[in-house]
Amino acid sequence: MTQQPEVYSCTTDCLHIELGCSVFIQCQGSSERLKFDLIGLAPGRYLIVAPSGATDPVSLLKDNQEVVVRYLHRGEVLGFRTTVLKQLDNPYPLIFLAYPKTVERFNLRKAARITCNLPAAATVKDQKLSGVITDISLGGCRVVLRSVENLDSGLFLPEASLLLDFTVPGGDGPIHLKCLIRNAHLAKEKIEVGVEFSEMEDPVKHTIERYINQVGLVAPGR
Repeated sequence: MTQQPEVYSCTTDCLHIELGCSVFIQCQGSSERLKFDLIGLAPGRYLIVAPSGATDPVSLLKDNQEVVVRYLHRGEVLGFRTTVLKQLDNPYPLIFLAYPKTVERFNLRKAARITCNLPAAATVKDQKLSGVITDISLGGCRVVLRSVENLDSGLFLPEASLLLDFTVPGGDGPIHLKCLIRNAHLAKEKIEVGVEFSEMEDPVKHTIERYINQVGLVAPGR
């Protein structure tokens, strides 16, 4: 289910953006999102961004070009449409953006799921299987497991328990979660299992939430 963003008029203090914040700029007609850092702003007039990291995407942006800017604020993706006022190469690559008139807010905590590709291991009773998590939310995930010979299909009945081990980029270490199987589809070479997280401590919840936010921020089409 796609959540519609909340749109509100922009005043001088409603951007909720701080100097040093990472922003992602998407050009009209392109799915690529270019990463910049906010280095300056004049409320109501303009924002100044510089390339983040070793790459230099400044040359991809042109004066008067329409772009979409997105960034994170307290678990929410904020974004706005604006225009490139000036693209500079010297003495340093910089982009001046027009200060927006409206801002969109998208709360990723309420989003259904995000697509991912996280290596995982599942244990059902004494059977251990490896696979990949293909989508995840704070409430559960879908994991595709590699099947083995003589696998007991009765292990994957609804309400059966499953232990899931995985890591997320930027996390503090391995995540171990107790899950309940909600649905499963068994094929010859793989098993697709939808699970609900039954027990989750706050540090793990925050790690998964942070990952969902980051993926939702940079993924095309969101």
